[in-house]
Parts: sequence; structure tokens; C-alpha cells
Amino acid sequence: MTFWLSRGTISAAWKPPAQAGVPPEFIAFMSPATVPPAVSAGQITIALRQIADRIPRLRAQGGRISEQDTKRILITPTVAALGWDILDIDEVRNEYRHNTADNPVDYALFLNRSPVLFVEAKPLGHALDDRKWIVQTINYANAAGVDWCVLTNGAEWRIYKVHAQVEADQKLFTAVKIEVPEKLDDAVRVLSLLGRDNMRARAIDELWQAWHVDRQVQAALEQTFQDDAFAALIRKRVPQLGLADIRKSLRRASIAVGYPDKPPMELRYLRDVADDQGLDWEYTEKVLSSRDIDEWMRQGW
Repeated sequence: MTFWLSRGTISAAWKPPAQAGVPPEFIAFMSPATVPPAVSAGQITIALRQIADRIPRLRAQGGRISEQDTKRILITPTVAALGWDILDIDEVRNEYRHNTADNPVDYALFLNRSPVLFVEAKPLGHALDDRKWIVQTINYANAAGVDWCVLTNGAEWRIYKVHAQVEADQKLFTAVKIEVPEKLDDAVRVLSLLGRDNMRARAIDELWQAWHVDRQVQAALEQTFQDDAFAALIRKRVPQLGLADIRKSLRRASIAVGYPDKPPMELRYLRDVADDQGLDWEYTEKVLSSRDIDEWMRQGW
């Protein structure tokens, strides 16, 4: 039995696993962001595919790929593909120290002469699970008052919300791997949030807020299911049942609130069509019905 709550569901038969950050599919569904106007989605996809194609050859080198080579071959081209001018020191700085006593961060990205995003690099082949690296990256950004930071080895990109009032591990916003071909579209959408114009529009903050609110609502609803007031509400709907029986039934039930990781396929297709045709997504979503989408598909769009 499932009840819809807009983008959320209440299920009486399934309890979802805890999410480690926002699923990239959620970003594809919810994102209000557009790629930087100077760089189309197609251009970013082509650039990321070219960068990803270098990874197997580099991995074949074993542990001999240094952090500097990783930055030069994988990370810097990705930053450039997202619309940042890597040759403009007012926009991108390497080995940046906000204060002279600070440890340097590999990349600091600026808007209006203020840092808005830090990117900390590790060598390709090094896993990003070491909590020391996570805390280090977050601390670099926190000391400079920067709200977003990235930890990457060129193949995997992990994005953290620095000033979220949670433990370091829980600051993870999302993670993508550009070397997985079937996940490239998700990687493009996620990394596009780090583009210059999207950072200026604070699109990533909107998504974080939506995710943060959803998680709080989810927790509140799941607690509500254990309250006597909820049992009393059910009794109003089914007055022939006693409160004791309803409470026992609720204890037997596994009731959870879940939010879909993936949008319906027709909406995913519609979003892609809108992007390809240069249409406004929010308007297109409102005015087109599933029948319209089917007609578009028959026309071969």
C-alpha cells in the first residue's frame, strides 16, 4: 500500500536504506539548474567522455600516476569544461591560501573576487574514503568561509556542503564517477551544478535545501506513525477497530517514507527533449501531458 506525497511516498511494506548523500538521479529529477550558457550540455558531455577515456590508460600505469599528473590530465580539463576560465587568476587559483597560515587548497574557484568552491585533488587510483582527507578538504573550505567543496581523484567527484550542521561524513551532498559510461548523463547533470553560472545562481543550494527538508519531513512522519494520535486518526477512519488492535497492527507494520531516486521515464525523456530543443523545462513540464510525450516519441524527437 503506497500513498503519494508529491515527490515522496509512504509505504507500509518497505523500508528504504539510509542514503549516503543525494542520489544523482534525484538531482536529474529535481534540478532547476541549467548548464552555463557558454557551454552546452552536449559540449560538457563530449568533454567528460574524452576525459573519462583517458582513465583506463592512466590506471594501467599502476601507482605511478602522481597528483600533479591527475590534476593536469583529468581535473583541470574538467574544471574548464564546466565553464571556468582556468587562465583567469580572478576566477581560478591553484594552491590557494585564504590566509598565509592556512594549508593550500588545490583549486579555489571565485565569483566577484570571493571564493565559492574549493576542489581538493588526490592521485588517480587513491580511494576517497579516508576520513582524514574528507575532514581536511572541509576544513580548508570552512576556514575560508566557503560553503561548497569537492574531493576528487579525477575519476570520482564528491561534493560536500561545508556549513551543514552535521558530522563531516554526513556533509556529503552527492558523488559521481565520470568513468562509468551508463552514468555519464548523471555525472554531467551533477557536475554542471558546479559550473560558473550555476554557482552564481546558487542552484546547488536549492537542491540541498530540498533534500534537507525532505529528510526532516521523512523523519517526522516516521515518528508520527508511532504516536497514539496516529492510531486515533486511523480509528476515526475505521471506527469498528479498537485502539489496542490498531496499535498492535502498527507495531507489526513496517511503515516508512521514501522519496524516489529516479523520475518516471516519460519525465526523464521530456527533460531531455526540452534540453535538446532549448525549451524552458519548468514550463514544458507543466503544459505537456503524457499523451503529448508519446506523440513526440512517435515523431522521432
